[in-house]
Amino acid sequence: IDRSELARLFIDSDAWTGIREWDGRIESARDLRDSYRALPFRLLPNAETLIIGPGGGPDVVAALASGGRKVTAVEMNPLMLKFVRHYGARAANLYDRPDVETIQSEGRNFISRTDRKFDVILLGFVDSWASVASGGLSLSENYLYTAEAFRAYYDHLKDDGLLVILRWDSDVPRLVSNSVSNLGPEAAAQRIVTLIEKQAKPNPNQPPQMLFMLRKRPFTPSELTEIKDKWTQAQPLIMPGGPNPPLIGEVLAGKITLAQYEQQSPRFVGPVKDDSPFYFAIERPYGMPSAIADSLLRWLLGPSIVMLLILAGLGWNGQSKVGPYAGSLIYFAALGFGFIAIELALLQNLILLVGHPIFTLSVLLFTLLAMGGIGSAISRRVPMWVACVAVATIGSIEALALPRLVPALLWLPLWARIICAMVLIAPLGLVMGMPFPSGLRRTGTSLPEPPFYWGLNGVMSVIGSIATVFVALMSGFQAAMLMGCACYVLAALVSTRSFVDTATS
Repeated sequence: IDRSELARLFIDSDAWTGIREWDGRIESARDLRDSYRALPFRLLPNAETLIIGPGGGPDVVAALASGGRKVTAVEMNPLMLKFVRHYGARAANLYDRPDVETIQSEGRNFISRTDRKFDVILLGFVDSWASVASGGLSLSENYLYTAEAFRAYYDHLKDDGLLVILRWDSDVPRLVSNSVSNLGPEAAAQRIVTLIEKQAKPNPNQPPQMLFMLRKRPFTPSELTEIKDKWTQAQPLIMPGGPNPPLIGEVLAGKITLAQYEQQSPRFVGPVKDDSPFYFAIERPYGMPSAIADSLLRWLLGPSIVMLLILAGLGWNGQSKVGPYAGSLIYFAALGFGFIAIELALLQNLILLVGHPIFTLSVLLFTLLAMGGIGSAISRRVPMWVACVAVATIGSIEALALPRLVPALLWLPLWARIICAMVLIAPLGLVMGMPFPSGLRRTGTSLPEPPFYWGLNGVMSVIGSIATVFVALMSGFQAAMLMGCACYVLAALVSTRSFVDTATS
């Protein structure tokens, strides 16, 4: 631990945030004021700052030490706030100072609800370094770094304001894409400055940090001169007028389009959208490291398909007609695949609305399963094909509507957003609970018996979950949800024809 730190809190065993020992005087934080992380505050020394994900508070101290007038710290994890407050005066009562306002909220939700504007909006490493190192974060969603998030941040900057993102140099191409998609190449080229930290000694375990700045107005020549000549802690990577890295310089100059920029890059570097918020999915061809993709295909998808074929063979009794038996296989397989695809895509769409994964699992998943149970109880009253068509219809409507509806509801208080999410889930959950028990009743006492179809449904759920991840990575959650709806259309078509109940029992 650094001598200036009281403690470090580790997340995912490797990512950490530190609490600085501080007496609250600006003079005693001179080292932070002169540090790499405080460079943006030289442009706006009397800034009103919003920090999303402050953790232990190093960026809060840096902002105050640089002459910041007021800091608003938005932290989603209440344990972080408790962790800092535990040290009280030894940490300068950082989160209880009159010039620091702490708000427990998810960043996107807060920015959507407030009408305040800030001089600086800062996001410093709001994720897990452990996941980055393992490559696992490529499968994690992050709504803080999407193009829609950039637009929200930009709209909440004052006329002279600055959006600051601290991350690694590998993030630069996507940050540029998000900016260009919102502002256009000409405006973005005048407003982006990106710096790479200068390290006294190279550290293979700690690569140089990257500082990305997007200004509300174009940088002035005097500001650019100061950055080049006086900011000795960092070296410029992207600046108005260049020279800029290949491809990045071309897209900022308008010589190539964003589509050409992504196509010519060895990685996925296009803008990240809320519909597919996989900001860290940059490796071709699937957005994840090849080792992870190979593991999914080889050890999950492959064995699941083999098990599916074995199940199909075991379920054949040699006496049933091929047509009805095949119909039953297709019906229950489509339900297993479609249910998990719709469930995952629907809940993922609503994470942004409720603002925390905890509510997604404790409230929304409960609502979906509870309504599915009610649907199962009343399924005798609804024909199989009607239930399947209802799932496909309601699911398709929500898949098309949610990308527009969710952002429009973010301004509501938490309790209202949770109720809205439950209302969106309830009708779909109700009809999703009907087709499976109806299918089991239709098989009657015919062979194979109901446990066989439970197994088939489970195997297809595994295959469907993997397929949903791949589709969401490549085309978005809307496409993944529509894929699930298509499965219910297939089940509806099969249910209108001869079924396994015509087989010999």
